[in-house]
Amino acid sequence: MNETNETILTEAMFRDDQPLAEKTLSYFKVVGIIRSVFLVILALIGTSIALIANKTWPSWWMFLVFILGVAIVVFWFVFYLPKRAYQHSWWRFEEQGLFIYRGIFIRKQYAVPRSRVQHIDVAQGPLQRNFNISELIVHTAGTINASVHLIGLPPKTAEFIRDQLLNQDESDAV
Repeated sequence: MNETNETILTEAMFRDDQPLAEKTLSYFKVVGIIRSVFLVILALIGTSIALIANKTWPSWWMFLVFILGVAIVVFWFVFYLPKRAYQHSWWRFEEQGLFIYRGIFIRKQYAVPRSRVQHIDVAQGPLQRNFNISELIVHTAGTINASVHLIGLPPKTAEFIRDQLLNQDESDAV
C-alpha cells in the first residue's frame, strides 16, 4: 500500500463512529433471502406433514393466513432486519483499540484493547467476495467473548485495522 492510501485510511479511521461499507446492506438482504427461503421450506414441510396426518385440506381463509404469514416472514428477514442491523452497526478505531457497536433489540458495545489482542483474521466468504466486503475477527486473551467479529468492512480497511492492531509497542502488553 502506498503512503497516500495509508494516510487517507489513517485519517478516516480515527474519526468518530465509522459505518459499515455500503454494500453490507445488500449482503444482509441476500442473507435474509437465504434465511427466508429456509424458513418457508420448513413451514411448507411442517404444514404438509400436518395436512397429511389429519387427511384434510384447509379452508381458503387458513390458506390465506398461511400466505400472509409467509409474506410477513419474508418481509421481516429481507427488508426490516437487514436495514435495522445496518443502521445500528458501526465501529471506531482508536489508539487504545477497536470499538464495535451493534444490535437491533439488544444493543451491545465491544471494546477490544490492543493489549488483549492475540491474533486477527480477515475472512471473506463467497457472498462477501461478491459484495467486496470482509469480516474482521479479533481473537483476544480471555474466555468470554474471546473472539469479536466485525462484518461489513472493505477489504483494505480490514487489512489496515489488522496491521495497526498487531503493530503495538512492547510496553503495551499486560
